[in-house]
Amino acid sequence: MTSSRERELKFEIVRREDYLELRDGAAWGTRAEPQMQVNHYFDTRDDALLRSRTLLRIREAGSRRVLTLKCGVEVRPGFFDSLELESEVSEGELSQALQRPEAMMDWNHGAIGELRKRLGRPVLRVSGRLVNERVRRQVALERLEVDRLTFPDGSEAYELEIETDDVERTDAWLRQAILSRGILLEPQRLTKMERLRAHPAVVKANSGQ
Repeated sequence: MTSSRERELKFEIVRREDYLELRDGAAWGTRAEPQMQVNHYFDTRDDALLRSRTLLRIREAGSRRVLTLKCGVEVRPGFFDSLELESEVSEGELSQALQRPEAMMDWNHGAIGELRKRLGRPVLRVSGRLVNERVRRQVALERLEVDRLTFPDGSEAYELEIETDDVERTDAWLRQAILSRGILLEPQRLTKMERLRAHPAVVKANSGQ
């Protein structure tokens, strides 16, 4: 298990052409191959985790399945400071989580132990699934994560995430390198899970339950 603090700037990339520029343009340094991520989110029926700004997720990416618990605060619009606990899970554990999510509370993973400490033994359910394509770029001191989110109805949205321990430096770099080129970014104040739960297609589907 790994435990760390994640300090992250999150932005909405307003225009698709700006997303394509950040993903593929030559100005943004080394470009890794796209990585497909399938995110499975878990919560209670009354959204106890969502209301406490706690995220419980299993992410499939390639051959890896990673269980993550994030507990954080928004320090300023679009800047999040979170405790993050991660550990790999087996294919069998992922299958169990999707079929009997309440059984996750008996798992011997640090993320689950922390969740029990904070919320007792909540009865979990699968609260959503979101597909994300991520491309990592390394330019100067900044590592960019350029994301394309695909919602259940097929609609897309685009985000830029930058982990940083020096927000002033990263802000200055953003102004000089990105915003000065006319690329439109807006602070993204919602996590991916919150965006999924607020998406009109998901709200409509849940209202019919």
